[in-house]
Amino acid sequence: MKRNIFHIGFFHSASTLLQKKIFPKIPDYNFVNYDKKLIDKSISYMPKNFGKYFFYEKKEIFKDLIKYKKPFIYSSESFSHLHEHNSYYKIKYRNENPYIGLLNLSRFLSKSNYHLLFIIRKQTSVINSYFKRWSHLYDREEDLFIDFPYKKNLHKSKRTLSFSRFGMLYLNTFNYRLNLAIILNFIEKKRIHIIPYEYLENDKDKFLKYLGQVFNKNLTFLKDELYERVNSSKNIKQKKLSRKFQQKIFKEFSYDNKILDETFKLNLKKLGYY
Repeated sequence: MKRNIFHIGFFHSASTLLQKKIFPKIPDYNFVNYDKKLIDKSISYMPKNFGKYFFYEKKEIFKDLIKYKKPFIYSSESFSHLHEHNSYYKIKYRNENPYIGLLNLSRFLSKSNYHLLFIIRKQTSVINSYFKRWSHLYDREEDLFIDFPYKKNLHKSKRTLSFSRFGMLYLNTFNYRLNLAIILNFIEKKRIHIIPYEYLENDKDKFLKYLGQVFNKNLTFLKDELYERVNSSKNIKQKKLSRKFQQKIFKEFSYDNKILDETFKLNLKKLGYY
């Protein structure tokens, strides 16, 4: 049975690779955002106003999703975009809010039988990858987060939110259980497909096996496409997180990763998530 798929892309977790090399080549599927800028510039878009207004405010935000030729794949990192403090951009609050987008997507999915694909990556790995790419912006690794490590009375006034001193990222950006729970409160678990990024790195056959189960197709013919590194920070020669800071991150997410594993049976303990 063919099913419509929403891929919630996550930062540094192969979204661009999937968008460029995999989704357009899945037979009999309409990759609806194939022609948009994200293919060449790694920019993902929600449907118009999807992350700006709640459904009860503007019901027409669903109209484009209803019109797509089926079965379709809609892939966007905007549904889980890094939750960054808006002062970093030196502009007013951005138009798209990922929480609004997630809640609207949950509402839409609750009224359909569509499925969800989510690629997760061990937090110590994905945060280290992010830090390596942007470490030239920071004096210390502690400057990465606004709210971690926790410090008493750090954010008492607006002036303490300066990017140059106190980071740009919120820790819960990387809490997969928290992000998925929003959707899981609306749709049944069997329609949510989670694939650990680590299989893409270490067992491409297994990665394609799980991806094929999402689309009810044998996708082994796409294995060669997975060897290309797209938008990778692996070779960026910047400093990386210290082992001590990675241990702090590991400890911070272990509990939620364990609960996520118990819910979805993802073998996360063996993969080093907790």
